[in-house]
Amino acid sequence: MATFRHNMANVISVPFTFVKLSFIKLLFPKNLFYKPIERFSPNAVVDLDRRSRIVFGNRVSFHSGCRISANSGGDLEIMDGASFNIGCMIVCRYKVRIGKGVAFGPNVVMFGHDHVMHKECGAKNSEYKYGEIVIGDNTWIGTGTVILAGTHIGKNCVIGAGSVVKGTVPDHTVLIQKRECVYKDVEYD
Repeated sequence: MATFRHNMANVISVPFTFVKLSFIKLLFPKNLFYKPIERFSPNAVVDLDRRSRIVFGNRVSFHSGCRISANSGGDLEIMDGASFNIGCMIVCRYKVRIGKGVAFGPNVVMFGHDHVMHKECGAKNSEYKYGEIVIGDNTWIGTGTVILAGTHIGKNCVIGAGSVVKGTVPDHTVLIQKRECVYKDVEYD
């Protein structure tokens, strides 16, 4: 029964994706590039503006609830065979490159920017600092991982569920973050 449902989902999703991306391509002819056989869930969202670019390789798939956003000059490239499970989100305001065959567990989020903090007034909603995100070929990103600006993950890596990743992860590495609770009293001024 599961195989039948999966095959029916493909029969519906592939033409739906082609129509959806073709419509976006009409609006942004120089900003969106894709192969015609990607599979996106009908409720996956693609957000793009005229200053940004998205490139989807062949056989890219996005499951239900995914959101892909490239704006404010963002440059997003997702290579062949990348797959995104339920609820993944990419917010690209600078550069994000996802290699071939990268697989994402549910609810993985990527942010290629961070708010600028000011001593006098805290975070400003419209001021950001940017950093590139690069994920190498054939890497697995576990459920609920947060990938921050300035992250380079090598090829053939495994990122453990619930990780927060910033910095460089070398090729052929398993990254597991310790899960321990540390309790401290709140310090008041």
